[in-house]
Amino acid sequence: GKRVDEEHAKELDRLVARLGLQERVIFLGSVMPAQLADLYRRCRVFAFSSTVETFGHPLAEAMASGCAILCSRAAAMPEILDQAGVYVDPLNVDEWTNELSRLLADASLCEDLSARALTRSREFSWEATAQKTTTLLKDVGARPRGVWIETIFSLWVLAIAILYLIQFSGIFQAALARLGAS
Repeated sequence: GKRVDEEHAKELDRLVARLGLQERVIFLGSVMPAQLADLYRRCRVFAFSSTVETFGHPLAEAMASGCAILCSRAAAMPEILDQAGVYVDPLNVDEWTNELSRLLADASLCEDLSARALTRSREFSWEATAQKTTTLLKDVGARPRGVWIETIFSLWVLAIAILYLIQFSGIFQAALARLGAS
């Protein structure tokens, strides 16, 4: 994605150069949804080292694309990924190295993780969102008038979730199209 912290980005550029990896490491920046869906489909392992996600959209996208996933055991990631990936300590380089090497060497494990990811991704569908929205709105409508602050907060959370889904719908549609073709 877009460089958010320019100083950190420069530090990464220097590290890649120092290690002589310029031919193997490419920072793509922003890409179109179709290109991103293609990148997910072509990766052997999706390694997600974030420590600060509130939902983990890249995880949902990777799952919908059938990626084998190596993920940090932090923030919301275990709740989103559940049993559909392998977890590591986000700050333990040795653990990342060992697990990534293991996944790259074990095609059957990656196939199993891919199947689990696709299954898990189906829990993040428009139909599931619509059902949860309907349930929430019915619940809100049945509440006494004195709980309007909770109601407004619930609707705000719902609106944010819907906006996120709309933002990433292109990637989900490309991934779902792939599932339909399988």
